[in-house]
Amino acid sequence: MRLSDEVKRLRAPQQSDRFVKMLRNKVLAEELEAVYNGETFVLPKQFTDLKRTESRQKRAKDMLIRKTPAYEAWFEEVDADLAEVRVVGRSQPKLTLENFTNGTLSWEEHVAATRQEIKAKTERGAALGQKRRKSSRVP
Repeated sequence: MRLSDEVKRLRAPQQSDRFVKMLRNKVLAEELEAVYNGETFVLPKQFTDLKRTESRQKRAKDMLIRKTPAYEAWFEEVDADLAEVRVVGRSQPKLTLENFTNGTLSWEEHVAATRQEIKAKTERGAALGQKRRKSSRVP
């Protein structure tokens, strides 16, 4: 069977790049058998960049995969894992004026955290300056 056909069988096409990488790792570890057939195919995943408004797609080298019971079991396991919904995003509310004024975020906690961050950066910079000063004095 072909890798391009197996990618079409995935329940989560946005995870196709991860599937291809996992398959290649299994072939490298000699747990599955596959060979490149010299062709390429377009992954169904839509890639987006921060600077671009349009999405793009990537190409992958197609492979011929030996269909074995071990492969079928691995495919079902990986497909189920990739199909799980992953929550990506903020676990905390955004730092906005509205969230501070309505009490969603604590102003005092964030002020203290900001002060600590500034203090840590200042101390790191001072330590780096002292280190450079000492190294320049050594003959």
